[in-house]
Amino acid sequence: MRALSLLLALFFTTPALRAQDFYDDTILRTVQLDFADADWWNKLKQNYDTGIYILADMTVDGVVHSDVGVRLRGNTSYKKLPQNSQKASFAVLVDYTDPDENVYGAYTLNFNNGFTDPTFCREVAYFNFISRYIPNGRGNHIKLICNGQNWGVYANLEKYNKGMLGKYFDDDDGVRIKCPNKPGGPALRYLGSNPTDYQPEYELHDDGGMANPWQVLIDACYAISNEPTASWENIDDVFAVDAAMWTLAGESLFTDDDSYINKGADFNVYYDPLHGRLHLHQHDGNEGFRIWNQGPLYNKNDSSKPVINRLWQVPELQQRYLAHLRTMLKEFDWDQKMGPVLLGYRTMLDAEVQADTKKLYSYKMFYDNFTQTVNLGGGGPGGGSLIGLQEFVQQRRAYLLGHNVLNQIVPAITALNLTDSNPLPGVPVTLTATVDGSGGAVASVTLYWRSSAGRYASETMFDDGAHGDGAAGDGVWGTDVPVAGLPGETVDYYV
Repeated sequence: MRALSLLLALFFTTPALRAQDFYDDTILRTVQLDFADADWWNKLKQNYDTGIYILADMTVDGVVHSDVGVRLRGNTSYKKLPQNSQKASFAVLVDYTDPDENVYGAYTLNFNNGFTDPTFCREVAYFNFISRYIPNGRGNHIKLICNGQNWGVYANLEKYNKGMLGKYFDDDDGVRIKCPNKPGGPALRYLGSNPTDYQPEYELHDDGGMANPWQVLIDACYAISNEPTASWENIDDVFAVDAAMWTLAGESLFTDDDSYINKGADFNVYYDPLHGRLHLHQHDGNEGFRIWNQGPLYNKNDSSKPVINRLWQVPELQQRYLAHLRTMLKEFDWDQKMGPVLLGYRTMLDAEVQADTKKLYSYKMFYDNFTQTVNLGGGGPGGGSLIGLQEFVQQRRAYLLGHNVLNQIVPAITALNLTDSNPLPGVPVTLTATVDGSGGAVASVTLYWRSSAGRYASETMFDDGAHGDGAAGDGVWGTDVPVAGLPGETVDYYV
């Protein structure tokens, strides 16, 4: 039996999008960069290895942002560009000279060139999909103008930083660490107690004000690698296990090649100082939409990746992961969900891609690759056959729904209800969950909750007619939320 995790909070409301949303994927904005230095392109290329920014004025929606910092970015997407190509990816620091300068709340920008993606849409679609389930940036598209010349269409991806994390966490001042892309990455393995053993493998992006920020990574790696799986709750004390299962489900669904699951690298971790736990998050998605028949438990037996190798050995945790994957599959449908969005992108970008003289692939490849396989030419990075988006979504969905570990009969939690979502202090609150067990008997339902720092505690729910659940055996399960009911107390919970 699976556990379907639906995270809610008694007093939590998702912040409304800004009236002007820089990542609104229904808008193709024009971004203009004007460099004072006449030799700006050569300067950018010369500064690629050092990462030094050069100055430009950036205009968005008629607003001029003076003296932003600009550099070229990307690894393979820059180093494997065709000779003399100027279709490089850009990084922009809006607050480079003025710490208060921003574009609709965004301070750091990534404009990606669509390397190995003639549609320009793979990473945008991946980001927007998984950001509904895990802390992740969003994306859309821009038309870039550099010193009056059309640089064409770019994917505009929200960076993994405090601004993004603040949309998901009550405290965004924690430690941020990135694991760079490399085959055979460190994969949160325990490498010893000395921070110097981790520093060659990871990049510290924010110390969170801690004297020894590496310790939170070391503590999590030790628990993941060494704590007996029978007491996995002790891992959950320092590493957010259920949240990690959501991240892994997203990587698996889109067969993200640059990922924890595939390489044990190219991921981020964030230490939430409020609850004292490390969270696993993905990094980028430009290598998604690739291998439709990758198994849902891919690399489970790879001992170098302990988050999946050890935690998926726990039946409950493997089922949590598979439950999250099933949840995502409900939205991963070409006809009703993915197709209208992706084909809408194609329509919006069509004229600008035709006019883009710097694009890496032909207009025909752009148009065709939404629905069918195209050949990028050559081999190695940037070459070979590339499956169409429609082909991938339809084949991937059918493959996973037919896979023996996913096509089991499972119950569905169809509703959660509280007797009072904003109670007065001391007033007891009953939670009920409506569970459809038509596919088989439901043995147990569990409430996970927390009202203070740390991991979630658990409480058994009942369908006996004596716990605010209505009639016995009616599929409605209930229990009192076991909190003190103090003034201002907030309760996070899922079932």
